[in-house]
Amino acid sequence: MLFNLRTDYFLNIMKNVKVSPNGYMALVSPGGSVIYSKATSSGNEIRPEGIDFLTNHIGYNGSFNVKNIAGQQMIVMFNTLGSNQWALAVIVPEDEMIQKEGQIKYISLSIIALWE
Repeated sequence: MLFNLRTDYFLNIMKNVKVSPNGYMALVSPGGSVIYSKATSSGNEIRPEGIDFLTNHIGYNGSFNVKNIAGQQMIVMFNTLGSNQWALAVIVPEDEMIQKEGQIKYISLSIIALWE
């Protein structure tokens, strides 16, 4: 029950974070379940291989490039939460990432600090 309360609280925080015009956050369980911070525009979701990569790298922190369903190049930065081994990912179109790099790192680190 405590985990559910913490997850709800965390998701409320995620929903209020504006990453970029077309960027979003995702919480990925070790089993591959995905909770998005906002409804993504059609085709903006990352392809299944991106989710697979995150799931296979639970326990690590890093970044990688993957295309979204529409074929646009996306950058995914992720951190594994030590308390539950879920991956917190910030997903941003590559062209927006160049403009928002510093802001996204700050947001991601702030969310992780609140969670742990």
